[in-house]
Amino acid sequence: MGFHPLKNLKDAIAAEPDEGPVLEDEEVHEDPLLERGAMEVRRMVAPQSFVVNQYHLRVGGEFCRTLWIQTYPPTVQDNWLGPLFLWQEVMDVSMFINPLETDRVLRNLRQLVNRDEAQLTVFDEQDKDRDYALERRYADNQKFIAALENDQTRAFQISIIITLRARSEAQLDAISEMLERRLSMCHISRADLRHKSGFISTLPLLDNRLSDMFAVTNMQTQGVQTMFPLTSSDIAHPTGVLLGVNMITRSNVIVDRFLQPLIANPTMAILGVPGSGKSYAAKSEMLRWNVLHGVPVIAIDPQNEYDRLCEGLGGQFVDISADSRDKINPLDFSHQVGSETNALQQKLTFMIGMVEVLLRAGSRERPPLTDYQRAILERALQALYKRHGYEIRSIQSQQSATPENMPLLGDLYDSLVRLDRISSTKDAAFHAQITPLIVGMGPYVNSGAYSGMFDHPTTVDLSSHFIVFNIQKLEDSLLPMGMYLILEFLRTALFTLRQMHSGKRRLLYVDEAQRLMDFPETSSFLDWVARTARKFNVGLTVITQNIEGFLLDANGQENRAGRAILANCATTLMLRQHANSQEVLSKAFRLSPAEAQHLATFGPGEGLLKVGDERCWVTMTNMTSPLEHRMITTNASEVAKIHREIEAADQQRQIGSGPRR
Repeated sequence: MGFHPLKNLKDAIAAEPDEGPVLEDEEVHEDPLLERGAMEVRRMVAPQSFVVNQYHLRVGGEFCRTLWIQTYPPTVQDNWLGPLFLWQEVMDVSMFINPLETDRVLRNLRQLVNRDEAQLTVFDEQDKDRDYALERRYADNQKFIAALENDQTRAFQISIIITLRARSEAQLDAISEMLERRLSMCHISRADLRHKSGFISTLPLLDNRLSDMFAVTNMQTQGVQTMFPLTSSDIAHPTGVLLGVNMITRSNVIVDRFLQPLIANPTMAILGVPGSGKSYAAKSEMLRWNVLHGVPVIAIDPQNEYDRLCEGLGGQFVDISADSRDKINPLDFSHQVGSETNALQQKLTFMIGMVEVLLRAGSRERPPLTDYQRAILERALQALYKRHGYEIRSIQSQQSATPENMPLLGDLYDSLVRLDRISSTKDAAFHAQITPLIVGMGPYVNSGAYSGMFDHPTTVDLSSHFIVFNIQKLEDSLLPMGMYLILEFLRTALFTLRQMHSGKRRLLYVDEAQRLMDFPETSSFLDWVARTARKFNVGLTVITQNIEGFLLDANGQENRAGRAILANCATTLMLRQHANSQEVLSKAFRLSPAEAQHLATFGPGEGLLKVGDERCWVTMTNMTSPLEHRMITTNASEVAKIHREIEAADQQRQIGSGPRR
């Protein structure tokens, strides 16, 4: 380590021996007046001293470290270095690109091809094991020679050198490790013992002082052109909502999921690890669609994250739990009044499936309902609805349906008990079939443990422009029933002939969708929605933090429903992913290895957006107004502060509304 008390940076550069090539026949003509002006500029900007050691260089008050790319990935997408150039940390990047003589390159390549061909021939004659690396190099070099001979490409020597800057040595180490992770698809080397030469190489002097190291790599035209951040796939539809900013071009990313036929369907998937910004991105999109375009939104919330947004937009927040004040009667079809379909017929089919889900809640091994049991349920349901004035063959009688004049699950239970009492002494087979139905429904009716969830009249307004179903309090054993109840409402409210013919757009968001993949009833429904949503102009959004759990079942086998759902998503937003998920992502979404590696390095709100055949790197940070951020943030400290402010405001209102003298 040495200390150089030099007066300016020019002296420091002059003191360093010239490590680059010298052109003996080059003449330098300098204007004395220009030289004096340049010297004055150098004196003004140059530091008074710098310190060099093995691991970094200190210039003035800054610590600097030079890194260079030693090896490059075999396959990359365009602008793969774009995130590096747009990185928020302070750094200097130099790219040295020197063309090579084609004749000389061809001569060397032909010699290499002849040697490889001779070696492969020896292997064949001696019956040795195949050398796949040698065969691949032989084939690649043959293609390279053909491209050079046809003037389809050129050969270049390329060097990418990066100098990082920080205020402390610890910060410099952290930034260096972050950069190495960000470019994990490459082999990054540090210029230890040569940081002074590296620092000079990244100054605007066109002087590569590291050209004698392994910092120089040969590359073709096609490889070189992918490094320039000059083009990008901008996604800016004429209609839609702002989703973020293109990380390459800094242009706005505006997406209209309903823009057919440009986009095959309005279904979207948002994937990312916890803390990557999945819910934040989803809430930003639904807020803008609802406020700017008036599109009704329905969200299934498993973590109670949508309550402030729902309250801010004046929506309906439905708490699905046994002790909730919000009730949905599973036998209620009054919200379908006015439709041309036979709502009662559909409700009978649903209730038979609902009872089957209730019976299977205690044991997943329990067999499905028999045809005899289904007939018993249908007979009891028809008689029950008839007592309330609704007949299956009369759609007109169904038009007067109201939530108050609807049978309850407890009424169905009582009907089954009466049927059993009447026939218990006459028909032993009937008694044997109806008894499991009565026993299985017991906990969910009258004074049963879960009667508060299923055995009450509907009390919520299911016609709101913004509805959130909160399932946070649902136990795992109750999740299938609660979701079956919600999905029945969605089917009867969204997927109707009236909705299809109206042309009205709607959005449905399912957060933590991997939880629903564990149950055949809910996974099959999501699969059906993903396949048919386009016909009803409904935009489904599935949000998941566990891509493996979405694509594979508990036994590690392929989850066909999960794969089918993702295959039907024309729009996919992939935020930060686990490094061990790269192989799964690459297969599921046809990502290149470089793209999959990039996804493991991004921060919150950064990711890859795929819309049809288009794709771009997008960032959604700092894209919301203070009011929007207040409604959708999930940061624990910010949420606690917001709740304290709300409580303080409530107290002030109570004081202000007190009695006056």
